[in-house]
Amino acid sequence: MSTAPQTKPAEENRKALTKKWGDEIMAVGFTAVPDILLKRMAVLNISPMEMVVILQILSYWWSADQLPFPSKAKIAAAIGCHEKTVQQAITRLVKLGFIKRQERRREQDRNDSNVYDFAPLIAILKPEAIKEAEEQAAHREKKLQRMKPPVKRKLVAVKT
Repeated sequence: MSTAPQTKPAEENRKALTKKWGDEIMAVGFTAVPDILLKRMAVLNISPMEMVVILQILSYWWSADQLPFPSKAKIAAAIGCHEKTVQQAITRLVKLGFIKRQERRREQDRNDSNVYDFAPLIAILKPEAIKEAEEQAAHREKKLQRMKPPVKRKLVAVKT
């Protein structure tokens, strides 16, 4: 039995990412993105620009209980496009039912940046993730079957 302290999975993940990307890059932060979101872009009909906008918004989502609220101007500046392009992408993502946009009021007749809720996208991705997990399990099973040694059969002499 080992007496070494157990490393938390989050720490292990960060170490693995740091090994890939290096200390300098990881020191300024990272964003966790489920693979299923990237793998199912075409199935979900998410355009590359819409995905980049999703990724930008996700980079501001630091904890589950605090929804992200980057401004369209910040997103546009990071991507290198016009605010209108970001607005169109967000509008389509809302229409597709992937995100909920909640307005924030600063003062009367003045808005602050919107809050973005990914609960609808999460609900849409869950069945896709289950399907992906089943496909992966089936693939692993097929691979195991191919790797099994062939069954040795006894040769039986037959009189003719």
